[in-house]
Amino acid sequence: MITLILADNQDLTRAGWRMIAASRPEVCQVVEVSHKTALIETLRQVDGNAVVVIDYTLFDLKSIEEMAVISRRYPNARWVMASGELSRNMVRDISLWKEMSIVFKDAPLAEIETAIKVAAEGGRYLTPQAEDMLHARHDSLNEERSPLSASEIAVLKLIASGMTVKEIAAERTSSIHTIITHKKNIFRKIGVNTIHEATRYALRTGLVELIEYYI
Repeated sequence: MITLILADNQDLTRAGWRMIAASRPEVCQVVEVSHKTALIETLRQVDGNAVVVIDYTLFDLKSIEEMAVISRRYPNARWVMASGELSRNMVRDISLWKEMSIVFKDAPLAEIETAIKVAAEGGRYLTPQAEDMLHARHDSLNEERSPLSASEIAVLKLIASGMTVKEIAAERTSSIHTIITHKKNIFRKIGVNTIHEATRYALRTGLVELIEYYI
């Protein structure tokens, strides 16, 4: 049994979530919060045993990173991003956190109920609309506008897939020194310092699809 925390400042939306929660046997209570401090306090009280339904665009969080920090403080909590509209880049950024489900407020009721059920069971659900946004490829202009060369793009894709420098060198039949040089140039050109940041860049720009990232 979990606590459903509603972090949404729209009265009508909260009423709808309460109705949905009433039909879900895995939900033992519903708590509404209107600001970040109340959200954190509620998570503390339930020791993270909760599903947080949040509309990031209507809540007092400064960034998606801030939401991620809170989620890491309470690893037992699961999150459902429920919004009326999210950009493709924002969907990509949100999708980097595997504890975050995504649904849109205009989704069919069955999808919204599924999101709650899957999150309560410790899983993750992406509504088909979010899946489409993540899997749809950018047009060819994306790579044309990239500051990276074709070889650097290929290496970045392998970095984002989780391969080590040694594995990339073997994959591309190159020396480890060459791959290290590519990696340094990639990081310099896109202005990042870590593999995580480079992976986010690759996802955000469409150079790597989400399904490739998880594989």
